[in-house]
Amino acid sequence: MTPAARALFQGLFDYAGLFPPAQLPMDAAIRIYARDRLGPDAWMLGRFICPASRLSELTPYRDELFGVSPPVRFSALGRGAPAAAGLADSIRADLADVAAFESQHAGRVRVGAYELRLPADLTADACTADLVRALEGVVRAFEQSDRPTMACSFEIALGSVTPAQLANLASGLAFVELRLHSAEVGRPAPALKLRCGGVKPADFPPVEIVAAAIRRCAESGVPFKCTAGLHHPIRRWDAGIGAWMHGFVNVFLGAILAREHNLEEERICEILADSDAGAFRWSADGAGWRDLSVNSDEIAAARSAFATSLGTCSFDEPRDDLRSAGVL
Repeated sequence: MTPAARALFQGLFDYAGLFPPAQLPMDAAIRIYARDRLGPDAWMLGRFICPASRLSELTPYRDELFGVSPPVRFSALGRGAPAAAGLADSIRADLADVAAFESQHAGRVRVGAYELRLPADLTADACTADLVRALEGVVRAFEQSDRPTMACSFEIALGSVTPAQLANLASGLAFVELRLHSAEVGRPAPALKLRCGGVKPADFPPVEIVAAAIRRCAESGVPFKCTAGLHHPIRRWDAGIGAWMHGFVNVFLGAILAREHNLEEERICEILADSDAGAFRWSADGAGWRDLSVNSDEIAAARSAFATSLGTCSFDEPRDDLRSAGVL
């Protein structure tokens, strides 16, 4: 394995086994995560994603699974609300669940991230002021609790937004970051969470929308994480679903190349649409796609502050594919 591959895949995969298509029961999902976080590939594993409202279901595992150092890392999925007006109450409920969970398992668990799906009324083109207020309110709620350094990401379904709405969201997050000065309190900048797939063809956004999201985030200095659909390294046709599935190497290495080389959307689309594994290169001093390359330090820096992680309901598929391709 090259240093570039290690930099790209370090902690990349947040485990979302509770969610479709795997949709495992809690017992199976947490046991798989507990096993893999102590296994040889633990360096690639990120957090266990769990709805805040279901954290209490993990109480029976306190001694059996949560007693092994280091603390088990979680990302809490917020309840959300159908409209912006209901966000405050839902966030208070989430915060209470997170606080109770960490108190009950003191020193054994760490909920270091919070993920919230944005209500549809906040993704309208003309709602910048409302959007900024809502985003700022979420981040400040954690800042004013005992969790000032919690990472927050705001989910949008890429299949249901326009490039103009993406620009609006990225600008809103950049403005919130400017006002809150996250770096001064050691909190990661608020991020966009990009839904890249699902269980039906309409859930998979076209490469043009994914490219627009990457470009908007890069030019606004907004980090992003991904969720859903990124089970395999390279873009491929899935006959069972009837859709092209985005590849996580295409998306994450493509995003890093886009940021480092200031690529336009058309060029990013070419990277995202490439289904030829041979077009992606791994060398002793970096990685690349066709005529573009980045070194290991650039990859590590971008992973830390820009292209942060992806949620996947399978940790086996990505690592098995990477091994089969000789990348690991």
